[in-house]
Amino acid sequence: MNKRLHRAGRRLVGTLVTAVLAALSTSLSAGEAFDESRLEKEVLIADARDAIQLQVSAEGDVYVIERAGTLRRYSVRDQVTRTLGKVPSEIIAEGGLIGLALAPDFTSSHQLYLLYSLTSKRPLMRLARSS
Repeated sequence: MNKRLHRAGRRLVGTLVTAVLAALSTSLSAGEAFDESRLEKEVLIADARDAIQLQVSAEGDVYVIERAGTLRRYSVRDQVTRTLGKVPSEIIAEGGLIGLALAPDFTSSHQLYLLYSLTSKRPLMRLARSS
């Protein structure tokens, strides 16, 4: 069951990326207008604000970070989005919560890595591990 959900999540992301790249490369090389009807769109998080990166776990769950510091998880099984937490970060220039990576052993450790700029008087970036 878990492998099936993982494959479904990866297939969804992979299909979307492939479709976008194929559509753009065809449109750009052929000089034709972009045709949005060639893509399938499924909104996972309707109220996402400045979502900057996503990662898909082995279970098929989609983890999303928003630049303002919010970490969310879309459960493929329940088809529900939950806010997991908020990192106190400052959005200045290219700052904020800007990086997300799941640990290689995420299935057993449930650890993830976040890269964000701290709320402080001097520019400072922090890489944090959390579970």
